[in-house]
Amino acid sequence: MALSWKERIQLLFSSPAAFFDGIKQETTIRPALKLFLVGALVYAALSYVSFPLYLNSILATLPPGSGAMAGFLSLFTLLLFPLMIVGVFAISGLTHVFAVRLGGKRGFPRTFNAIAYGSLPTLFLGWLFFALPWWLGWTVSLLVSLWSLIIEIWGLSRLHEVSKLRALLFLLLPVIVVTVIAVAVAALFVIASMAAPGGAGPLPLYT
Repeated sequence: MALSWKERIQLLFSSPAAFFDGIKQETTIRPALKLFLVGALVYAALSYVSFPLYLNSILATLPPGSGAMAGFLSLFTLLLFPLMIVGVFAISGLTHVFAVRLGGKRGFPRTFNAIAYGSLPTLFLGWLFFALPWWLGWTVSLLVSLWSLIIEIWGLSRLHEVSKLRALLFLLLPVIVVTVIAVAVAALFVIASMAAPGGAGPLPLYT
């Protein structure tokens, strides 16, 4: 018997292991995607509403002329919804590549379901970062992010039938690889800029 949205959320938040065991037979991403879209819409809408409160709390600490940047950031919250949709597919795809390489035994839908369902704590509660005092917002944001990570590890472990340590590697290795590539590209860009005519040239060893 298929679980309702309410039952999925309740079971996911109260007993992730039992939840993922209960959806092992699902071969589609449709239920997870629908719930993810609801969560993404909640996050984007509440972030847009609460972001001005966050700006008011930090504008006094910013240098003069920062108002334009603050306005740009406010508009950026309108793009959160489509960016999160693209992001969940990109992250799931990268994670699945490493899952297959590291012994994951199931297909892409199971990887996507683990990532999408694991994102729900962040989607439903992450917007509090903008609505609460900065110290409390950071604390809540950190705890919610850890909660999401734990659920994703549980999901990948149960759905791919691997250990939790291996499931953690599914998540960490894409981050490490992307970070290394980004640093390498940035370093090449800096080197190319310095070597180009009119560039800064090599930094002096002594002054």
